[in-house]
Amino acid sequence: MNIPFKQYWNLLVNYLRPLAARVGLLALLLLAGIGMRLVNPQIMRSFIDTAVSGGARETLLRAGLLFFGIALVNQLMAVAATYLSESVAWTATNALRLDLFKHCLGLDQSFHKAHTPGELIERIDGDVSSLSNFFSRLVIHVAGNFILLLGVLILLFREDWRVGLSLTGATGYFVFYAAVIWLFFSLGFWLWQPYMNLSAVPIAWFGFVYAVQSLVSGYASKQAHRVENKIGVRRSLLLIPLLLATAFVLESQFVFVLGFLFIFIQSIAGGCFGPLLGDYINKRIPSSKRATVLSIKNMVNSILFITISPLLGHFVDLYSLTTALLLMGVALVVTALAFSFAYGVVSRGEDGGLA
Repeated sequence: MNIPFKQYWNLLVNYLRPLAARVGLLALLLLAGIGMRLVNPQIMRSFIDTAVSGGARETLLRAGLLFFGIALVNQLMAVAATYLSESVAWTATNALRLDLFKHCLGLDQSFHKAHTPGELIERIDGDVSSLSNFFSRLVIHVAGNFILLLGVLILLFREDWRVGLSLTGATGYFVFYAAVIWLFFSLGFWLWQPYMNLSAVPIAWFGFVYAVQSLVSGYASKQAHRVENKIGVRRSLLLIPLLLATAFVLESQFVFVLGFLFIFIQSIAGGCFGPLLGDYINKRIPSSKRATVLSIKNMVNSILFITISPLLGHFVDLYSLTTALLLMGVALVVTALAFSFAYGVVSRGEDGGLA
């Protein structure tokens, strides 16, 4: 059944409107907590700089007390935010349970004969509990981390414009290419088992498939630089996502026992992806900035995955696994072409290109 997004939004607003005060307080706690997580490293930096330069002992003591005070308050606010998010989730979903219960009581006997009491309990309690988890965790894990990422980027520009600029120039190209393409690898990995189940692959074969794909990935990693030397950087960056997209499209069109062979195509692409992108990024980041930039890349990876994976799961439930795989394949082809075009733009702005 195809339910429009507006209906989901109206459902959310309908049950959260009576809790507007608590939702507003939750938002303030989240923003304040993110602000403290951004400020505390600055205090630690000041403490270290003062200690190294032989600053006054009183200054160090104040900085240390301020650091621990903010850390303590941040933890208390995190507990309060968790409590509020759970409270909002359970209050909203309990109201939804009550409405569902009243609705079921008003249905005729034919409905109750067609659906067992256990099934109704699972729908009214189990499914609504899943919504409770969604309500209580979505804001903290998705919205909160996204705002934190923006704050980190702003501070990077403030502290050292070269690091911030590195995330918008050539290095930024490779960092965001790695984050976005890795998202498709991650989503594809989590669909392996559902695809093999759909293809009627015997469970006894699963271990064999995973072992062979690891060997294929390892061999591809060993040959990655040899291939890159023959076809160049730009074609390598285009080939990796196109191989992955090919696997997605084949999986969407051919569902049979030997379909697990398409997973090996993903393994080839993944094997080339790791060493090539690792080299491209590490060559362009000074060792003093590498940990910061790679941490940002990993944060972007996490935010993209926790944002997109629930939507993909909902899409699979709403339509089908094969439709989702086809959509991912098409989206990845468009993404690959966009990155290839961007490569040409960024390369023209660099002396000697991006190679």
